[in-house]
Amino acid sequence: ILNGRTTDLNGNWLSKYLFKKGLQCHSMRFIRDDANEMQKAWSEALSESDIVISSGGIGPTLDDKTKKTLAHFFGKKIIERQDVADIVTKNYRQFGRSWTPEHNHYHFFPEDFIATNNPRGLAPGIAYYDEKTKKLILAGPGVPREFTEIVDQEFLALIKQFFGEHLCEFHQCVIRTMGVAEEKIFFDLCPNLWSDLEKFGKVSSLPHTIGIDIVISYEGS
Repeated sequence: ILNGRTTDLNGNWLSKYLFKKGLQCHSMRFIRDDANEMQKAWSEALSESDIVISSGGIGPTLDDKTKKTLAHFFGKKIIERQDVADIVTKNYRQFGRSWTPEHNHYHFFPEDFIATNNPRGLAPGIAYYDEKTKKLILAGPGVPREFTEIVDQEFLALIKQFFGEHLCEFHQCVIRTMGVAEEKIFFDLCPNLWSDLEKFGKVSSLPHTIGIDIVISYEGS
């Protein structure tokens, strides 16, 4: 992503997904596979949000540093875990394959961390809930088809477990205009439009090529 070879798809999908669940995406960071930069990103993200979700770096190659970096960040040892081995075996079986532990060491996992199934991949998802700070970390694969499935089928359950009171149904209504400038709409033609629409939900004005999208975001029906 940072050298332009790949376009980010996970962040775009995730922000829309979280919005529908009533969760606001505070910020996004794109960082290199560098332990120091990753630790800095974890620290910054946790200082501003209760839930932090990352994608990428959970595989078996040398540039996959998420698991080790998270373990070090929270002061946890990486140990051999049978429960994680069972999950990895299941992940492989769903593709009709046999797991060779020596090839990837997926079952060496941070103590006290939660391992999740990977519905579309092999590497287990990584989760940790910090009881002291009441913060939840979720680390999934970078491949978009794997990431979307693990968030929806595995991570959402953990979000409900720890932050269920924050979840709700959120929707958007879009009023699309054509050929009229933003300031013309809100200051000349319809000076009360913004305040009138705010009675229903949060209002945003999004200029595009042919006009303005006026978006109302609201909870429930």
